[in-house]
Amino acid sequence: MPYTRTWLALALSVAGAAQAQTVPQASGALEELIVTAQRREENIQEAPISIAAFGSETLQKMGIASVTDIDRTVPNVLLTPFPASRTAATAFIRGIGSVDVQATKDAAVGIYVDGVFLGRASGLATEVADLERVEVLRGPQGTLYGRNTTGGAINMVTTKPENALRFKQQISVGNRDYWRSQTMLNVPITDQLAARLSYVGARKNGWVKNAGSGPDFNEDKKEAGRVALRWTPTDELTVDYAYDRSHSSGGMSVYQITDAPAQTNGNPNPFYPYVNPHRLGTLSVANGGRGIDDSASGHALTLNWEVNANLALKSITAYRSLDSGSYYDYGASVNYRNRTDPPAQPIRATLPNISEVLDAGASVTQRQMTQEFQAVGDALDNRLEYIAGLFYFHERGADDQPVSTNNVIGLNAAPLGANYALLPANLRAAYDLMAPNIWWGFKAKAEAESYAAYGQATYNPPVLDDRLKLTVGLRFTRDKREAEKQAVSYDPGFVDAADYGALLSQWQQRGTRRSSRFTPAVTAAYDVADGVNLYAKYSKAYRAGGFNTRATRDTFGVGFAPEDLTAYEIGAKSDLLDNRLRLNVAAFHYDYDNQQVDQNVPPNIGATTTVNAGKTQVDGAEVDVTALLTDALQLNASYGYLHARIKEFRDRVDCRGNTVPNGGTVDVSGCRHPSASPQQSYTVALDYAFPSLGFGELSARVQYHWEDASFFTNKGVAGRGAFGLLDASLQLARVPAGPGSLRFQVWGRNLENKQYALHQIDFNSFVLTQFNEPRSFGLDATYEY
Repeated sequence: MPYTRTWLALALSVAGAAQAQTVPQASGALEELIVTAQRREENIQEAPISIAAFGSETLQKMGIASVTDIDRTVPNVLLTPFPASRTAATAFIRGIGSVDVQATKDAAVGIYVDGVFLGRASGLATEVADLERVEVLRGPQGTLYGRNTTGGAINMVTTKPENALRFKQQISVGNRDYWRSQTMLNVPITDQLAARLSYVGARKNGWVKNAGSGPDFNEDKKEAGRVALRWTPTDELTVDYAYDRSHSSGGMSVYQITDAPAQTNGNPNPFYPYVNPHRLGTLSVANGGRGIDDSASGHALTLNWEVNANLALKSITAYRSLDSGSYYDYGASVNYRNRTDPPAQPIRATLPNISEVLDAGASVTQRQMTQEFQAVGDALDNRLEYIAGLFYFHERGADDQPVSTNNVIGLNAAPLGANYALLPANLRAAYDLMAPNIWWGFKAKAEAESYAAYGQATYNPPVLDDRLKLTVGLRFTRDKREAEKQAVSYDPGFVDAADYGALLSQWQQRGTRRSSRFTPAVTAAYDVADGVNLYAKYSKAYRAGGFNTRATRDTFGVGFAPEDLTAYEIGAKSDLLDNRLRLNVAAFHYDYDNQQVDQNVPPNIGATTTVNAGKTQVDGAEVDVTALLTDALQLNASYGYLHARIKEFRDRVDCRGNTVPNGGTVDVSGCRHPSASPQQSYTVALDYAFPSLGFGELSARVQYHWEDASFFTNKGVAGRGAFGLLDASLQLARVPAGPGSLRFQVWGRNLENKQYALHQIDFNSFVLTQFNEPRSFGLDATYEY
């Protein structure tokens, strides 16, 4: 990245604990944004946490409708697609996260909807109807949020029913036949009961054509619905019930071969001719890819009782279910190359037309129940604010990845192996490379249970002109996870085997993991002056141990231990120049112990193991600013910096790829790289309100997001270079139309049509890449009453 860009970002940003996107007030001052990051309503500038928060108006302008949309907006936050399903995402905040999505392990970033924890990452890319606010809490949240937040937490807050008749209808159209309809109806049923109904339906053609059978790659169909009821039988009691359901279907994610060595083990690599480092517009599935089909739903019941002016009791009860099915083809490059370049067919030309080089199907089911009780109050003439809570979580889940009957690396390899000596030389070389990589399929079941008790108190002592606040928090968590796996494994030695079936062995393993932790937090905050606050924070968080569904027979039942993170953070939050400038800064240091790291188990590309690698340190900063440059022009900018380094990494394979004898391990920190840790990233956005038109309000928004190079895994092969994205929108709002108003918005994303890797997979003999979506643009038309 040119140094001029770095200094430009710093000059525009100079802030970093809360990127509160706001709009100007009539008085020419920034509006305050209320968040619930600390489980109570408070001004974002008074919360001693690094937060990026977006209200409904900003969400509309940025086109954010799901969790995965925010990573192009918030520095130090990455949401990487999961290769097996386009509706799953792996989240990283400040370099802390997880690269895999499984029913037997936890993510490192907690996702919450209205205070309800979502236990699984599958389904996160589905639409969320009727969002009011999104909060991104950067840094470990082990006290108030629990064991699944070593990286941080993302809160999605939906709009609650109100005692007034409201209606909203939005229609969106765009290129690639994009269409989206969002409907909302808020109805007061009685003086004490109100309902809010919302529905979203969307579709979009894929941006990579499938020349074979099945839907195009990345073809998208989504829908989401929500029914919310609010009952206020008394002034003190509020009862909220919500039911939501979302469904996504369409084509599979597209991966193409972008790199491969010319030779492997001294022989020509049969995958090398299929390499193309640029995004292709057409690939092919030979076996009729079914794409994805994910459904998620949930019930939530929240009771809030204002016992008196100093105490409120809350209960949050929720049940959620997830059913996810997907088919993915990693050999689409090979299939399509056969159609366009007949001379270069070292693999495809020797295989049946309906067979695949490497494909697989997967289904994930999950059911979870959560219960949380909270007591929020104050005492000592409001000098003491406190929150205490109890939390319970239970889930059952299953992963099923059956054998692909048309997969050459699967069952179709059997007759080839039995006749190995008769194979032509080019296919023999391909078979030598592929056969040890067999993905034979498995079934895994998991059950997890977690109990927690927590408390946090903030005291404002009568000293230093009441400018000092001291906060102490502590959480105790007890976890238990059980897992079982049934699998069929490949046994090396296939060349000499007379009976190929003898090379397969069925096995079953079970395991149980228990853990418990105290996770404290201590914060000191000091108001230097009105609107200028400093804070220093110490906190701990942990992620429970578990099991890897893709582990081998000798490692699955053992599982992996918990990981622990200790964080130190200092920050400043300030509202300056008569509240026309909001300037925030945060700097942090992490000590990461027993980090859970997923590793490939060569030569099987379908096998991984999760190890407690050792120690990692992360230093970083966030610098964000919101400024009214004029009464009509607002700047929102943020800059993120990360310096992550692996201090110790114990592995069973050394840096040269040799297995350590006698089951031992060796420190390979010298050849490992932190994943999802771009050194620098920034976002700059300008909002401009044009002079009054007399019949509406015209405004424009331009946003640029830049991100440094980073790796997807720690081996330093799968990664992406630096890239920048330019988005823009033009909006005409508050156009009178009968009893309501109209709003029109023209928008464009990735306007420079930049190409970069959304995700990469290193399969040793070749590298697969999923590229980003090309330029997109469209029009929103909204009627509101």
